[in-house]
Formats: sequence, structure tokens, C-alpha cells
Amino acid sequence: MNTFEHSADMQVALLIENVKDAKILSDGFRELGIFAHYYQDLDELWVALNSYTPDFCVIDIKKMSQGELLFKHHPKVKSHELKFAFYYADDHSALLTSTYDLPHYGLVRAELNLLGQLTPILRRRQEELHLVDLNSQLVERIDRFKARTQKMGESYEVSQHNSFLNKELKRISNLFGKVESAQEMIIRMNKVFEHWEFCDEFGIYYLSATGQKLVSPQIIGKKIKQLPDLWLAEVSSKGIPEYAQEMAYDVAYGVISDELVALTIQGQKEFPDMMVLLKLDMKKLDGFSWDLLETKLSSEYRRALLGNSGALAGINPHYPSIYDVFQRLDDVQFYRSNIEHRSALIDLTLITTLSKQKTNNRFYWRNFFQDFSSELEGKLRGQFQMAHYGVEAIVVLIDKKYLENDYHRVKQFVEQYPFWKYFEDDSFFIKTSQKLEFKMVAPSAVNIMRQLEDGYSDIMQPSLTPSVVRDSRSQLDA
Repeated sequence: MNTFEHSADMQVALLIENVKDAKILSDGFRELGIFAHYYQDLDELWVALNSYTPDFCVIDIKKMSQGELLFKHHPKVKSHELKFAFYYADDHSALLTSTYDLPHYGLVRAELNLLGQLTPILRRRQEELHLVDLNSQLVERIDRFKARTQKMGESYEVSQHNSFLNKELKRISNLFGKVESAQEMIIRMNKVFEHWEFCDEFGIYYLSATGQKLVSPQIIGKKIKQLPDLWLAEVSSKGIPEYAQEMAYDVAYGVISDELVALTIQGQKEFPDMMVLLKLDMKKLDGFSWDLLETKLSSEYRRALLGNSGALAGINPHYPSIYDVFQRLDDVQFYRSNIEHRSALIDLTLITTLSKQKTNNRFYWRNFFQDFSSELEGKLRGQFQMAHYGVEAIVVLIDKKYLENDYHRVKQFVEQYPFWKYFEDDSFFIKTSQKLEFKMVAPSAVNIMRQLEDGYSDIMQPSLTPSVVRDSRSQLDA
């Protein structure tokens, strides 16, 4: 019956000069279920140790050297990888001094019961092997546990990040809410992205009403960037074509950043009506559902378009007829009725005068009207109203709650508007000296008509800006 557990797995090497003693040990090991490899010379064991490592060795002290080979110099002895005990006879006990500096497991005396001496040593060694194996198993279990814990941690981080992204998408979508027009859509986008902590900078492009160019809204903010107008190769009635989208991205690339997220706002056309180009903290927003945000914005934009399909045709409350406006102004003048607006006038007689003088130079009226009205609407807030007085003027009723800011915004927009671009040949025009006129006026239909009767007496005279400023300030103070 074996006295060792798993003894068949244990390997022992014997380096003993006396073959008789080696046989005694080998037979004893066999009874224990242990197979022993016998080597008669050190060089044989040396070569064998290079190819494998036995679990235990019994070394005859008379065989610790052979020529230039020294047992203690073998790499596996020096690295303490090899475990061994020394065999000696009393006649050679003087050689035991050479074992003092070696980490051996004990001494086996030839004159005593060899197997009896080796049994406890082998038990100890087998227990060590068992502990090594157990430790290896525990290390594997710990590694598996660490890997599983790491995987769970990564999964948790991914789950938390995804949860954060979903909440952020919902929050941004809720901030947009509902809008009632394309211009309100632009204003709302500016407000949302201006206050989004993960947005560093952004720009907006939309297709002008004429389909001839991409326009950036003239909005003042800390994060929004003013992008230059981009004229298209040809008029587009199907939204912003793909080549124009690439062109817009390239321009924003130079103005804003080289790492941009481009959101397209789809209306009722084949291509998008708007583009938002954002510089963002992508480390925080990695994996963000931009497609869903685009869907949300496009859906809200289309809803606004459907709700205002009658704009500019009397259905939109921002665009009453000039007759309605004159009626309201005269109610104020004659009956002192309450009004929540202040009246202003955009004088376009400079354009009509130039058109009369340059009869062979075509002016694109519809294109100008659509672009100018669309961009003007973006400068006004609240319950503003605009009414076209033929081609000569636009009467603007500014919501009193926003009077101070809107007045200056519209004035700057009107005086800087490049209306001469709508002449087929604009080379004749001195762009630095003449501009459209914007001023506050008294609430009276007759007053507005008288204002327009004066017009421009000399088309090439210096800018009337100083007098316009004085008139406007006096009306604003009134």
C-alpha cells in the first residue's frame, strides 16, 4: 500500500556511485509508487537536468564534481530550482564540508536504513509540491476573479457611461422643447448649445430662402462662431446639397476646429435645410447618439414648418398686411389705444433709386426679398411684426420688452447688409459710403408715408448715418 498520495506523479533522480545502494533506494521508491531515474556520473545528470527538473534528487557527495563540472554550479542549483539531499558513507564524511553552503534537504547516511531516512524527506518534499500546486490553483482562481472583477467593472463603467449619455440626450432634447418657426429653431439651438457644458464652440449654416447661398445667423454669443456666407455653384431648391455640406464642414474646420461633429437638420426637402457644426468634449461624449439628436431636431423643425406653412401670406402673426399695421398705428395716434410695440422703418428707397438709374443692370428682387426678410426675422424677438410697404420700405413693430437690444441688432444688420450683391453687376457701387437706412418713427401712417417721400435726394451723397442716429435716438427716447 502506498504511503504517499499521488506518488506516481513524483520524479526522483539518483546520482550514486554504489550501484548496490542505488538499487536499494530504487526498489524502496518503487514500493512507494515512485519511479527513480538512476545516473552514475555527474555529466549524465547535468545533461538530463537541462531538459527536465525532477521533483527531488539524491546526490552522492563523491559525485559532486567531474572534471571541470561542479554540481553546485549547475544553473538549477544556483537558482534553487532543484531540490536535493546528499548521500554519504562514514569513510567520506570529510567531504560533507562542501555541502555547507548548499540549501539541501538533509544528509542520508549509507550505514543506516536508507529508505527510512528518505521517507520523511520525501514526505516533506511532496507536501511542498502539493502546496506549490495548491498555490498555483489559487493564483489561477485569483487571476480569474480579477479578470471577472475587471470585466464587471468595465461593464459597470460602460453601463454608467451609457446611462449618462442617455440622460444627456434626453436633457438636451427637453431643452429644445417646441419651436414655432425656422428662425426660432435657430435661436433655440444657439441657446441650448451656448449653455451645454460639453460644447466648446459651434457654428450654424442654413440655406437662404433663394437657395443661392449658405448663411450663418448673426447671433452674438460666447460660443457661437460667425461663419462666412458660402455661395453655391447653382441655385438649390432641394436643401443643402452634399457638396455644399462638405464645403461648410471645410470652412468650419478652419474657423472652429479640426474635430467637429456635424448635425444636419432635415426639413421637407431631399437635403438638409440647416447644419450645426460643433466642437465638443468627445471624451465625455464618446458613444453619444448623434443620430437620435438629429432625429429630434429634424422632427421639431418639420413640425414648426408644418405649423407655419402660411408664413408670409397673412397667416403668420409676425407678417400682417401694411393695411393692418397702418390701422393699428392710426388707432394709437387718434384714439390713444394701448400698443405693445415701438414702430421703426427700414427705408429701401436707395435700392429703388439705384434701379431706376441703372436700368440695364438687373436687380434680383425676389432673391433679395427672401434673403433679407428671413435674416431680419432672426434679429427680432417676442411678438414683433413686419409689413412690406411695396418695394420701398419695411415697417417693423418691435416688441417693447426687447426694444433696446433688438433696435441695435436690427440697425447694425440693416446698415451692414450687402444689398448690392443682388445687382447683376455690383462693380459700380461704392460699398463703403452708402447703406440702407433704419430709424425709429412716430406711430402714424401719414408719418411713415412722409418719411418715404423724402427718400434719397442724391444717391452719391455721404452716408446719412449721423442724422439717422440722432433721429433714431430721439424717437427711442420718446
